[in-house]
Amino acid sequence: MRCPFCSHDETQVVETRESDEGDVVRRRRRCQGCDKRFTTYERAEIALPSVVKKDGTRAEFDVGKIRASMTLAVGHRRWKRLTPLRGTVYRKVSASARSMPVIRSVRARAASRIGSMAA
Repeated sequence: MRCPFCSHDETQVVETRESDEGDVVRRRRRCQGCDKRFTTYERAEIALPSVVKKDGTRAEFDVGKIRASMTLAVGHRRWKRLTPLRGTVYRKVSASARSMPVIRSVRARAASRIGSMAA
């Protein structure tokens, strides 16, 4: 880790703490060059697969589009029941490294669940 004060390449981790939620690690570091201390935060970066559109172009997966599509499909009814379904879709997509086959299968499952909710 490079020191933000003197740009020295070597730093020492003095203290490490995990956040209450467990999704962020906070580290106190000390520069070996200038002896100043600074804090870094580490968070896992989740790379979502891209969506292959009908014309063959690729776009980033967007959770907002899922929410908008589901809301449109049920006509603003039973929104509380859509929230867990949206989370399921997000988890399935983020757990997959493939793009088009997964998106199509998730879309089909979501459509069938929305259809059963409207009945």
